[in-house]
Amino acid sequence: MIQLPEFVPDPSGRWRLLVHVRCGDGMAAAFLAACRQERIPVDLLPVTGQNPESLQLLSRPETDCDRLLLDISALLAGKGWDCDIVETRLLPATGKPDEQGTAGEIRERYGLDLAFASFFGSGGHPSTRLIAALLAEVMRVASPPATVLDLGCGSGILALVAARLGAGRILAVDVDPGAVDLARGNVRRNRLGGIVAVECLDLGAVTGSFALVLANLPAGVLVRHGGRIAGLTAPGGRLLVSGLMTGQRAGVLAALAGCRLEEERNEGGWLALSLIREE
Repeated sequence: MIQLPEFVPDPSGRWRLLVHVRCGDGMAAAFLAACRQERIPVDLLPVTGQNPESLQLLSRPETDCDRLLLDISALLAGKGWDCDIVETRLLPATGKPDEQGTAGEIRERYGLDLAFASFFGSGGHPSTRLIAALLAEVMRVASPPATVLDLGCGSGILALVAARLGAGRILAVDVDPGAVDLARGNVRRNRLGGIVAVECLDLGAVTGSFALVLANLPAGVLVRHGGRIAGLTAPGGRLLVSGLMTGQRAGVLAALAGCRLEEERNEGGWLALSLIREE
């Protein structure tokens, strides 16, 4: 039986990273043991209702979150593990999300009133920064898209930026009811309810064809559901993806069949890709 260490809040107030790893039968305990053998600084958190072959790994205080995710990804790639990362979240240890840096810049640049919680999407992580920059570039050089889909919307920051930049109808979806409530609150705070709709939906339940699709998702999700994500992008439409690292680029591109890479951006090993769905 796996022993669960007590959760100790980070007194420094820095972000901590929660990594959800899906494991095949019998793999969870072995993968956790490998993390400990490699001295990867994580604790295991219990999550009610989770599959026993699912791990929730939380970075320890004073850990570099980006370095940690690189180390976990390298461990997964280095052996024939039937495991992959399906979700990552940044958790503010103090309960007060980062309102400085890029998050503050996004608020100021687009005139947004934003509340954040323990969800990816405050604007403080490279994956969010990169896709937001690509989104702004797309909207600068082309006519605003009539329809936008934001997959895994978190706080709703990308959907709100798209609305401020002139997009038409925007559907933002997330599987986490807490994230959906947060995003709906941000939509109301910014009086954008006539443009942005937020729904609690699994990827498989999303239907339609969208001129622009935003997918800031873990690489494992992009790889497993790449065909579905590409299929939600209208022919000739644009797909922006982030949440992957340089070593995951080839697998993600292979999964996004029928899409042509036009541009990519890199920050500290994180990537965001801009693709066009083939006609």
